[in-house]
Amino acid sequence: MITLKKNKIWFDTEFRDEKSKKIDTVIPFLGEKIKIDKDFTLGDFFKIIEKDISIYETVFSHSLGHFSLQPFIDDLKNKTKIKKDEVKVIEISWAADQWKYNKENEINIDTNVCGFRTTKKIKNKVAYGLDFSPLNELKNLPLYLNTDFEIFSWGEQGMENESKPLVKGTLEFTVYDVFSAILNEISFMGLPQNRDEELKKLEKTVRECKEQIKKKKLDNKNDGK
Repeated sequence: MITLKKNKIWFDTEFRDEKSKKIDTVIPFLGEKIKIDKDFTLGDFFKIIEKDISIYETVFSHSLGHFSLQPFIDDLKNKTKIKKDEVKVIEISWAADQWKYNKENEINIDTNVCGFRTTKKIKNKVAYGLDFSPLNELKNLPLYLNTDFEIFSWGEQGMENESKPLVKGTLEFTVYDVFSAILNEISFMGLPQNRDEELKKLEKTVRECKEQIKKKKLDNKNDGK
């Protein structure tokens, strides 16, 4: 078991006669189960990465979209003003589905990384995507592992029963699961520069749509006179 603590990484074996020990890197322990202390943040996560950038770039190249890690580290250390946000925690969770189509029966298991206001299990809890968020605005948010595991069935008409999963239980994360999930999320929109450019395009599209809706309402109002 690997435990990520503030400025420390601990390794516990399954053997009672062996004591816990402090380690410097998680690379030799990628298949171990992992726990994260409640005050461990995204910034702390990157402190681990910075010690062995080239190794993490190689091991998690696919999760990173084959990008370099340095631009993301620079983005995390950006000194620009941080916006206030409602997101209070970054949650890593499981996403599992059964897909039935064309006589195929496929099982997909993946990870989700989202922002939430709380770690409490509240019905219809709102998830916030982090794809477009500058990393310096997320660096002080704690990381939380949600080990709840459910498999839902999908058919040609969509999800077959949203209130009743096929399988329900818990599933622990490995070190690789967590590191891969976070690096995949932060690089999903490409490098920070690409991310910001795409955000500007999206914001422009939203503004144009709002203007068109406003204009159409005004035209309809004038036509009704």
